[in-house]
Formats: sequence, C-alpha cells, structure tokens
Amino acid sequence: MEELSKHGAVGLAAIKAGMDRKTARKYIAAATLPSQMRAPRDWRTREDPFAEHREEIEALLRDTRDTPALEAKTVFELLTVKHPDRFAPVHLRTSQRMIRAWRAAQGADEEKLIRLKTVREKSKLKASLDARG
Repeated sequence: MEELSKHGAVGLAAIKAGMDRKTARKYIAAATLPSQMRAPRDWRTREDPFAEHREEIEALLRDTRDTPALEAKTVFELLTVKHPDRFAPVHLRTSQRMIRAWRAAQGADEEKLIRLKTVREKSKLKASLDARG
C-alpha cells in the first residue's frame, strides 16, 4: 500500500494493489497484513476415518521405518482389504496426509534416506548400463 502513502487516496491504492476499495480500507483499519488476519483453524471439519485403526497403521509404518518403500497408497490398499466396509477411495488423500505427517514427526532418519537414495541411483545407473550392453 505504498500508493496510499504517496497519494493518500485509498481507492487508487486499492486499484494498484488489485483489490476492492472496501477491502483495502479493512486492511488499513486493522493495520495488519491480509496473511496475518486469518486465525489458524484448530478444529476438524469431520471425524477422522482412521482414528480407530491408527495403531495398526503406525505399526505398519514402524516396521518399515528404515526403508520407506511402503507408500501411503499401499498402506491404504492393505486397510481396504482388511476393512472393505470401513474405507472408500475418497479416504486415500486423507491417509496420505496422515502418513506424511507421521513420517515427518517419527519417520526415518535423513542420513538413512540419503543412503537409500544413493543406493537406488546406483542400481538405476547399473541397470541402464547393463541394458546398453
């Protein structure tokens, strides 16, 4: 809102900033940035579909902590086989988010992941060299 300090016109400053005049007034009156005005949401919009199976999921992830080859989609498919009436395909993305958060908090060490990545790259390189011939 530099334009406001230059010209003193809220309408002109709002147009230059790409917003409505009323919105600009709201931000000026609040004396905060738009990104700082939104309060963080700490409630769930719906019940967690994985709440009663969380221990089972964490056990699967703990078993594969050193080798993160077990993808979230694979874990979800295992759950749908064990509990076909409980999970639907719409729950896949929820499970991916949950597993990503778990791995970020308690997953494999970065050193092990780097080592695993270099081993995979070496095996890919070797496979491509073998294919050439």
